[in-house]
Amino acid sequence: TVLIKLTGTVTELMIPDLMETILDVLVPAGDKSGILIHGGWMLLCAAGCLVFNILANRMSAISSGKITLKIRHDLFQKLESLSARQMDELTVSSAESRLTSDTYNINQMLARIQRMGIRAPILLVGGMFMMLRMDAPLALVLICLLPIIAVVVYFVTKHSLPLYTKQQSVLDNVVRTVQENITGIRVIKALSKTAYEKKRFHTVNEQLTAIDQKAGTITAITNPTASLTLNLGLTLVVVIGAFRVNSGECEPGVIVAFLQYFTMILNAMLGITRIFTLCAKGVASANRIAEVLDTPEEMQPNFLVLIGENAQHAKVLRLKVNEEVLVCDGAGREALCRIQQTGDWELSVMELRESTTEAAVRVSVFVAFPKADKLEHVIQKATELGAYEIVAFPSARCVSRPDDKSLKKKLERWQKIAAS
Repeated sequence: TVLIKLTGTVTELMIPDLMETILDVLVPAGDKSGILIHGGWMLLCAAGCLVFNILANRMSAISSGKITLKIRHDLFQKLESLSARQMDELTVSSAESRLTSDTYNINQMLARIQRMGIRAPILLVGGMFMMLRMDAPLALVLICLLPIIAVVVYFVTKHSLPLYTKQQSVLDNVVRTVQENITGIRVIKALSKTAYEKKRFHTVNEQLTAIDQKAGTITAITNPTASLTLNLGLTLVVVIGAFRVNSGECEPGVIVAFLQYFTMILNAMLGITRIFTLCAKGVASANRIAEVLDTPEEMQPNFLVLIGENAQHAKVLRLKVNEEVLVCDGAGREALCRIQQTGDWELSVMELRESTTEAAVRVSVFVAFPKADKLEHVIQKATELGAYEIVAFPSARCVSRPDDKSLKKKLERWQKIAAS
């Protein structure tokens, strides 16, 4: 890709030079055959530039797609190896946005770097070299303007990178809000929480929009500033060049060639500024993906010791030495263990794995406070059936209305019943 892009860019740079030769040398000499030959070379260079750029762009799209495919595969494989606790810290919505939008940003960054990231610097350096070869004083006008554009690009990149990182984090919140809304749509409808969910989504959506607008406002500075600076330089070149042509220090064909080189350099600088914008997004996304890929795997214990209520459960069940038991940590993992001692309840871990006993769908049970201790029976049976959460609430027709003090004690008992 680099070699093909280099060849295509060099052929493009040759066109103004050939035109300058025609205007300043061949036309005054009346050399018609030379004009036709150089015109043919210009056509050949234009065709070569077109073909080489198409081939290079096609190859860059293929290579960036393959790299993104590998990144997405490694990220998915890493997510599969995370424990339930690590996944809870990361959140499912964040994992999804890293697999989709973050990898897309990286794909765009890689593709643009291979396209404009190679072509634009060659056009910039090559164009300056050709102008210096033709007329050094006029070329110095452009060279003096380049630091202004460099400062603007540095400022935009420095301030936009943190914003794009924050934008991806807020996008995680938007994805999570939508997921929760879709998952619990029936409960939301049943409890008339539609307005609340709309307000909740509106809040995170406004946050995402505000950050996107702020980042866009900063990055929008680059193109107008680069265009203004280079167009001012172009104006200076025309004015200074007119005086130099009038004094016989420069040929008219050089001014025409300079205009074309300035146009090439302008497009190259605008391409470079767009690359920096995409790089800011791509680097932010790459850092988020690297956080997941660099997450260390949790150490697997060789022994477990049951204490407190867990030890009491084992005693009540009259478990014996060498019996196999399945121990859950309440965070999505389970361990197949063998009992080594019954007094201290020491267990050797045979296999540590992700829990497969949890239901694929998270079911939330909402129940109004019943009379007496009937809620304990509801909690016990709902837990046995695989309920993800149980929400007790006082409805308009509830007879039982525990106060805060008694509710705190009952809550502890209900949690013990669910855990047991």
